Amino acid sequence: MAPVKVFGPAKSTAVARVLVCLEEIGAEYELVGVHIPAGEQKSPAHLARNPFGQVPAFQDGDLMLFESRAIAKYILRKSASDLLRESNLLETAMVDVWLEVESQTFDIAMSAITFQCLTIPIFMGGITDDEIVEENLEKLKKALEIYEARLSRFRYLAGDFISLADLSHFPMVHYLLVTPHASVLDAYPHVKSWINDLMDKPAVKRRKMAPAKVYGPAMSTNVMRILVCLEEVGAEYEVVPVDMSTGEHKRPPHVSRNPFGQVPAFEDGDLTLFESRAISKYILRKHGSDLLRESNISESAMVDVWLEVESNHFNGAMSPIIFQSFIVPMFMGGATDMGVVNENIEKLKKALEVYEEQLSKSKYLAGDFISLADISHFPTVYYLLASAHASVLEAYPRVKAWIDDIMQRPSVKKVTEKKTCFGSAPFTNVARVLLCLEEVGADYEIVDVDFGAREHKGPDHLAENPFGQVPAFQDGDLMLFESRAICRYILRKHRATDEANLLREGDPSEPAVVDAWLDVEALRYEPAVHAVFVQRRVVPALGGEPDERVIAESVARLRETLAVYEARLEATRGYLAGDEVSLADLSHFPYTRYFMEMPDTAPVFGAYPRVTAWWERLLARPSVRKVAAMMSGGEG
Repeated sequence: MAPVKVFGPAKSTAVARVLVCLEEIGAEYELVGVHIPAGEQKSPAHLARNPFGQVPAFQDGDLMLFESRAIAKYILRKSASDLLRESNLLETAMVDVWLEVESQTFDIAMSAITFQCLTIPIFMGGITDDEIVEENLEKLKKALEIYEARLSRFRYLAGDFISLADLSHFPMVHYLLVTPHASVLDAYPHVKSWINDLMDKPAVKRRKMAPAKVYGPAMSTNVMRILVCLEEVGAEYEVVPVDMSTGEHKRPPHVSRNPFGQVPAFEDGDLTLFESRAISKYILRKHGSDLLRESNISESAMVDVWLEVESNHFNGAMSPIIFQSFIVPMFMGGATDMGVVNENIEKLKKALEVYEEQLSKSKYLAGDFISLADISHFPTVYYLLASAHASVLEAYPRVKAWIDDIMQRPSVKKVTEKKTCFGSAPFTNVARVLLCLEEVGADYEIVDVDFGAREHKGPDHLAENPFGQVPAFQDGDLMLFESRAICRYILRKHRATDEANLLREGDPSEPAVVDAWLDVEALRYEPAVHAVFVQRRVVPALGGEPDERVIAESVARLRETLAVYEARLEATRGYLAGDEVSLADLSHFPYTRYFMEMPDTAPVFGAYPRVTAWWERLLARPSVRKVAAMMSGGEG
């Protein structure tokens, strides 16, 4: 059997969620890199795997899936793992509850925090928005209070057994622990103990591997040299800024990492290194890269020769040019010394003559193979191309072609390129549950919750839904919250009367596809429609003016999603998960109903004839008609 394939970068939290499940069951898999900065996720090949142009995508033979939690469930079902607890209806319902909490509450707050604390400063060269961080830390704390109460009663979230609901937290927890805000956990001892337990699991350890740390400004040439090697091997890493303008590089603790008081410094576990080319070699050796050509002594020697040429000749001339052309005028407020620049341009030309001759004999410097000797030139070449002296290359066509080749490498693009969930309207979530109860013909009672009197925040309701929201659902001694988890429980319990088989259970691949599109509905479709609903219905009801910018942005996001739906429905000629209706379809109904009642937004659907026909098929279902009447205040 060919190993399954996971498409996406290992450091993506969504990809990591899939990988930890594969590690948990001991499955063979191949991780296929997707170069996000170069836009590879939007290429036709990847869009065929994930129509939203995101990661991960997952391939198992002829089956192609997207949405990380749906993939995770498929993996665990196929291997008959007990992490879904599907042999026990009540336990699997609790797994679904806490998996939805992770998706809708924990992950949302953490995504904003990690984006601001890690992605923006490290990968985008921007400044963290502390206001956004603080806002989401408050959201995270509210969630952690509920987690703390839950974990004071049970060892794990769904009960006294570990499940996917726990493991699914690992990717975001991993990044939380390396942010400046890890101390937020100190106030929640049960949560902290649960996290320590989680991070100690063998599958998590195999995926965790604390990222290497690179100390220095991301746009330093010596730091860039290391980063491009880390990108070449697909390693996780963290860039730790060093403020050289304040002399931080000359003071402890940095001088304990680099005794010359320079950058970079590099930490990998207990190992600390300095000198960028030595660090580069370590990275490539550790990860088994062929960029050192160490399987061939002659080729390896030629790599060393040209690496030394780069250090002593090319870099020796380029460093003063960069310093005078960029550092002096931009960061020191001085005037470029053209005498120094011209002197070193002449040195550079002499080196380029030798390079031109060498590149007439082979495609790359050390031979007809790319190596560290070539890639090591990238940082200074990058600045040469951005300077007023880039035209010096015109006299050396082979050098210019060689540089063009290097600059097109995905790793190089990654280093150089710069680079929104949502709440839910309570009644829509109740309607989602009612639809499923109607589908299976179950008897039920609706108990009103008085929001005006803040009954949802009272102790009785908080015992039923610790987030102080609706719905809450009671079946005997079982109490559930989170509407989609409740729906799954209802459909599983009443499988005998669920004539439509709305979860498509049987073959593992079918419920996985349902899960994928259910995740799409929760994470892509609902947020956009919800935002419009709030602006058009809720804000005016409270005496405010709708924010037309928010509406326009949300409608634009919705159009992007509907375009994917249109293509999907053309392929299936029926419903989102296949040719038969499923929970993935019905789950769209509550918000779509409100959306279609708004005169300036309902025409959005008109541009998508297959989506419109799909909606009309849903409206024809007796359960939908019954719940629609209830939402309007009628008896159905």
